[in-house]
Amino acid sequence: MNKQITVLLLAVALVLFFGCTGKYGKFLEVQNETAIGDTPPAPPEEQEQNTTVTPNTPPTTPGTTTPSAQNTTLTPPKPSTQNTTVTPTIPPTPPTPTIPPTSSNETLTPTPSPVPPSPTPAQNQSAAGETVTIQPNTLAIIYFGSLGSQSSSLTVKKYDSITENTYSLSTITSTSTAYAILGYIPSLSETYLIDETTSYSYSRSTLHARTVGGKVVILNERGERNPAIGDVDVKNIITGERMYSVTLYPQSSAGDWAIVGNAIYYTTPISTDLYGKRTGGGHLYKRDFASSSSVKLLDYQYPPNGIGSLYAVGDKLYDVRFSYDAKTESRNYAVSERSTSTGEITKEITSFSYSSYATFYDGETALYFVLKDPNAEVYEVYRITNGDAEPIFAVELEAGETGLGRLDESNGYLFVPVLSKNKNTLIKYSLNDRTSEEVNIGSLAESGSLSGAEYTLLNPQ
Repeated sequence: MNKQITVLLLAVALVLFFGCTGKYGKFLEVQNETAIGDTPPAPPEEQEQNTTVTPNTPPTTPGTTTPSAQNTTLTPPKPSTQNTTVTPTIPPTPPTPTIPPTSSNETLTPTPSPVPPSPTPAQNQSAAGETVTIQPNTLAIIYFGSLGSQSSSLTVKKYDSITENTYSLSTITSTSTAYAILGYIPSLSETYLIDETTSYSYSRSTLHARTVGGKVVILNERGERNPAIGDVDVKNIITGERMYSVTLYPQSSAGDWAIVGNAIYYTTPISTDLYGKRTGGGHLYKRDFASSSSVKLLDYQYPPNGIGSLYAVGDKLYDVRFSYDAKTESRNYAVSERSTSTGEITKEITSFSYSSYATFYDGETALYFVLKDPNAEVYEVYRITNGDAEPIFAVELEAGETGLGRLDESNGYLFVPVLSKNKNTLIKYSLNDRTSEEVNIGSLAESGSLSGAEYTLLNPQ
């Protein structure tokens, strides 16, 4: 009887013990459960914060629409809704493989690790030994600069042609006495060499450049008191490869010349006596780049019907004659077209008078000129095709801006540099839809080389 009571008491104790243990364990499990959609707090070292990211807003350029920036809240994904303890399964140790015996003459060669593929360079990004493909309508800025001063802050490169529109690059070095015609491609942030010259203390040398039909014509002006142009090179606008090289005889005056097609039209320097009276020069010459000598087209003619300043408009030769009326204080301009074979005037295009001075620039489809409003910091841009001057737009200068640089036309766009004491800007104006945008010109924004630069779209389409 006592044994039975003992056994019964032991059984009751066991039932009570296991029953209470199971109930307590279930409570812990319920406490660890979380309703769906509730996020339990993470441990301190893993807790994430919701971060508000405001994207950078790119600068708004004239003629373009910049989407408004919105504060974007990035919410990290929620962790799992269950605290789950995972016990990793330890895989069984694989059996040691049995290596069959080898003969004494047998050599075991380990299998080499796979070689990862070489990274592919980003498109249009150049580096040493890299090839670059110039995309259609890529802007290039052609300007005159000093290699000595540029080399301290710029890496100057040389393009060598591989196939059509594809080039290899190499870095060059030069002496501090070297001056050069350089090209700058904003989309690649690359400065490259087209041509160079050396300017000595006894003979000043300046290079002038004009872009014509995918080529660059480089004129070497020498002399301090009576500068003149004697050497002309026609080169590839990217590689600098020489296509033609001519020596002008007689030489050209420093300012009056124009490149039309494959020929240069120029007037010879005018010589004077001690009283300023003309004693010679001022004749009109033509030199085909493929010919061996220059041809005189016209003798000097006295103003106002003489030979004026020469400009190229497409395949036409324009002439602008200037006179000043002291009584009315007006500046008179007469624009004519001259024959490219005889030099004679074939058409009087237009004439006009202004109180301010007009600055002219040749273009692919028109002759352009700029007038400054004498009463305000406003520059008005006009163009002449076959009739009266047509106003296009006006540029009002802001604080720190000093004026406009050389205008240039390329493939339906007019490029207008705005010079400044702090940072230059370049406006790209569409002649078709009359819209404009500002071009990022990189390091040239803080360079003085922009005032006389040429602008061209490479591989136009």
